[in-house]
Amino acid sequence: MELTYKRITKGIKEYKEFIALYEEAFPVSERVWPWYLLLMSKRSSVDYMAYYDGGKFCGFTYSVVSDDLVCVVYIAVKAELRSRGYGSAILSSLKEQYNGKIISLNVEVLDEDADNYEQRKRRISFYQKNEMIDTEYRIKKESGDFYIFANSDTFRADMYRACMYRYSFGTYMPPLYKRIMFDE
Repeated sequence: MELTYKRITKGIKEYKEFIALYEEAFPVSERVWPWYLLLMSKRSSVDYMAYYDGGKFCGFTYSVVSDDLVCVVYIAVKAELRSRGYGSAILSSLKEQYNGKIISLNVEVLDEDADNYEQRKRRISFYQKNEMIDTEYRIKKESGDFYIFANSDTFRADMYRACMYRYSFGTYMPPLYKRIMFDE
Protein backbone atom coordinates (compact mmCIF):
# COMPACT_ATOMS: atom_id res chain seq x y z
CA MET A 1 0.00 0.00 0.00
CA GLU A 2 1.34 3.37 -0.99
CA LEU A 3 -0.91 6.25 -0.01
CA THR A 4 -1.08 9.58 -1.75
CA TYR A 5 -3.19 12.52 -0.71
CA LYS A 6 -4.64 15.72 -2.09
CA ARG A 7 -6.71 18.60 -0.81
CA ILE A 8 -10.48 18.11 -0.84
CA THR A 9 -12.42 20.62 -2.89
CA LYS A 10 -15.94 20.51 -4.24
CA GLY A 11 -14.38 19.92 -7.66
CA ILE A 12 -12.66 16.60 -6.92
CA LYS A 13 -14.38 13.71 -8.66
CA GLU A 14 -14.83 11.77 -5.40
CA TYR A 15 -16.66 14.61 -3.62
CA LYS A 16 -20.00 12.75 -3.42
CA GLU A 17 -18.18 9.60 -2.24
CA PHE A 18 -16.44 11.67 0.41
CA ILE A 19 -19.75 13.15 1.65
CA ALA A 20 -21.23 9.65 1.88
CA LEU A 21 -18.24 8.49 3.98
CA TYR A 22 -18.47 11.57 6.21
CA GLU A 23 -22.16 10.94 6.89
CA GLU A 24 -21.65 7.21 7.46
CA ALA A 25 -18.60 7.55 9.72
CA PHE A 26 -19.78 10.31 12.06
CA PRO A 27 -23.04 10.66 13.98
CA VAL A 28 -25.11 13.76 13.29
CA SER A 29 -24.15 15.15 16.71
CA GLU A 30 -20.47 15.24 15.66
CA ARG A 31 -20.90 16.59 12.14
CA VAL A 32 -20.95 20.12 10.82
CA TRP A 33 -22.23 21.13 7.42
CA PRO A 34 -20.09 19.93 4.51
CA TRP A 35 -20.11 23.43 3.00
CA TYR A 36 -18.71 24.75 6.29
CA LEU A 37 -15.80 22.29 6.14
CA LEU A 38 -15.02 23.43 2.60
CA LEU A 39 -15.26 27.09 3.58
CA MET A 40 -12.98 26.68 6.60
CA SER A 41 -10.52 24.58 4.58
CA LYS A 42 -9.64 27.73 2.62
CA ARG A 43 -7.76 28.89 5.73
CA SER A 44 -4.05 28.26 5.89
CA SER A 45 -4.57 26.61 9.30
CA VAL A 46 -6.83 23.84 7.92
CA ASP A 47 -5.84 20.79 5.91
CA TYR A 48 -8.72 18.85 4.38
CA MET A 49 -7.19 15.82 2.67
CA ALA A 50 -8.43 12.85 0.68
CA TYR A 51 -6.23 9.73 0.74
CA TYR A 52 -5.78 7.32 -2.14
CA ASP A 53 -4.24 3.92 -2.66
CA GLY A 54 -3.30 3.49 -6.29
CA GLY A 55 -5.76 6.19 -7.30
CA LYS A 56 -8.63 4.62 -5.32
CA PHE A 57 -10.22 6.90 -2.69
CA CYS A 58 -9.84 5.24 0.72
CA GLY A 59 -10.33 7.91 3.39
CA PHE A 60 -9.93 11.47 4.55
CA THR A 61 -8.72 13.74 7.33
CA TYR A 62 -9.74 17.22 8.41
CA SER A 63 -7.08 18.83 10.58
CA VAL A 64 -6.40 22.17 12.21
CA VAL A 65 -2.70 23.03 12.16
CA SER A 66 -0.82 25.40 14.46
CA ASP A 67 2.89 26.00 14.94
CA ASP A 68 3.41 22.94 17.14
CA LEU A 69 0.18 20.92 17.02
CA VAL A 70 -2.08 19.24 14.49
CA CYS A 71 -5.62 18.68 15.80
CA VAL A 72 -7.22 15.94 13.72
CA VAL A 73 -10.91 16.81 13.86
CA TYR A 74 -12.05 14.03 11.51
CA ILE A 75 -10.35 10.89 10.28
CA ALA A 76 -12.25 8.19 8.41
CA VAL A 77 -11.63 5.16 6.20
CA LYS A 78 -14.20 3.72 3.81
CA ALA A 79 -16.18 0.94 5.52
CA GLU A 80 -15.15 -1.78 3.06
CA LEU A 81 -11.47 -0.92 3.58
CA ARG A 82 -11.43 -0.86 7.39
CA SER A 83 -9.20 -3.33 9.25
CA ARG A 84 -6.86 -3.52 6.25
CA GLY A 85 -4.20 -1.08 7.48
CA TYR A 86 -5.54 2.10 5.87
CA GLY A 87 -6.19 3.90 9.15
CA SER A 88 -2.65 3.14 10.31
CA ALA A 89 -1.28 4.26 6.94
CA ILE A 90 -3.19 7.54 7.15
CA LEU A 91 -1.86 8.17 10.68
CA SER A 92 1.68 7.41 9.47
CA SER A 93 1.16 9.82 6.59
CA LEU A 94 0.04 12.53 9.02
CA LYS A 95 3.16 12.00 11.12
CA GLU A 96 5.32 12.35 8.00
CA GLN A 97 3.42 15.37 6.65
CA TYR A 98 3.73 17.21 9.95
CA ASN A 99 7.16 16.01 11.00
CA GLY A 100 8.07 17.63 14.32
CA LYS A 101 4.52 18.59 15.25
CA ILE A 102 2.39 16.80 17.79
CA ILE A 103 -0.63 15.01 16.31
CA SER A 104 -3.76 14.97 18.50
CA LEU A 105 -7.27 13.64 18.07
CA ASN A 106 -10.39 13.17 20.13
CA VAL A 107 -11.77 9.74 21.04
CA GLU A 108 -15.14 9.04 22.65
CA VAL A 109 -14.75 8.13 26.32
CA LEU A 110 -15.39 4.55 27.37
CA ASP A 111 -18.93 4.33 28.67
CA GLU A 112 -20.30 0.84 29.26
CA ASP A 113 -23.83 2.19 28.76
CA ALA A 114 -23.07 3.61 25.30
CA ASP A 115 -24.65 1.85 22.32
CA ASN A 116 -21.24 1.70 20.63
CA TYR A 117 -19.17 0.66 23.66
CA GLU A 118 -17.37 -2.16 21.79
CA GLN A 119 -16.59 0.17 18.89
CA ARG A 120 -15.13 2.71 21.33
CA LYS A 121 -12.89 0.03 22.86
CA ARG A 122 -11.66 -1.03 19.41
CA ARG A 123 -10.99 2.60 18.44
CA ILE A 124 -8.91 3.22 21.57
CA SER A 125 -6.99 0.00 20.99
CA PHE A 126 -6.35 1.05 17.37
CA TYR A 127 -4.96 4.45 18.38
CA GLN A 128 -2.79 2.94 21.10
CA LYS A 129 -1.43 0.41 18.58
CA ASN A 130 -0.51 3.40 16.41
CA GLU A 131 1.52 5.06 19.18
CA MET A 132 -1.15 7.53 20.24
CA ILE A 133 -1.36 7.97 24.01
CA ASP A 134 -4.09 9.17 26.31
CA THR A 135 -3.01 12.66 27.38
CA GLU A 136 -5.36 12.42 30.39
CA TYR A 137 -7.14 15.57 29.20
CA ARG A 138 -10.87 15.34 28.59
CA ILE A 139 -13.14 17.50 26.47
CA LYS A 140 -16.82 18.02 27.10
CA LYS A 141 -18.67 18.87 23.91
CA GLU A 142 -22.35 19.11 23.23
CA SER A 143 -22.00 15.79 21.39
CA GLY A 144 -20.41 14.02 24.37
CA ASP A 145 -17.22 13.55 26.33
CA PHE A 146 -13.91 12.76 24.65
CA TYR A 147 -10.37 11.76 25.54
CA ILE A 148 -7.57 13.64 23.83
CA PHE A 149 -4.97 11.28 22.42
CA ALA A 150 -1.64 12.51 21.05
CA ASN A 151 1.55 11.03 19.68
CA SER A 152 3.68 12.78 22.32
CA ASP A 153 3.65 13.10 26.08
CA THR A 154 4.63 16.77 25.66
CA PHE A 155 1.06 17.64 24.60
CA ARG A 156 -0.42 20.47 26.69
CA ALA A 157 -3.98 21.80 26.97
CA ASP A 158 -2.85 25.34 26.12
CA MET A 159 -1.51 24.06 22.78
CA TYR A 160 -4.92 22.60 21.99
CA ARG A 161 -6.74 25.76 23.02
CA ALA A 162 -4.41 27.88 20.86
CA CYS A 163 -4.90 25.59 17.87
CA MET A 164 -8.70 25.62 18.12
CA TYR A 165 -8.74 29.38 18.78
CA ARG A 166 -6.74 29.88 15.60
CA TYR A 167 -9.36 27.80 13.78
CA SER A 168 -12.35 29.70 15.13
CA PHE A 169 -11.00 33.25 15.36
CA GLY A 170 -13.24 35.71 13.59
CA THR A 171 -15.78 33.16 12.38
CA TYR A 172 -18.96 31.51 13.50
CA MET A 173 -18.12 28.54 15.67
CA PRO A 174 -20.35 25.57 14.82
CA PRO A 175 -22.20 23.81 17.66
CA LEU A 176 -19.64 21.00 17.60
CA TYR A 177 -17.08 23.20 19.37
CA LYS A 178 -19.30 25.68 21.16
CA ARG A 179 -18.43 24.51 24.65
CA ILE A 180 -15.00 22.97 24.86
CA MET A 181 -13.97 22.53 28.46
CA PHE A 182 -11.03 20.65 29.81
CA ASP A 183 -11.09 18.44 32.86
CA GLU A 184 -7.73 19.41 34.34
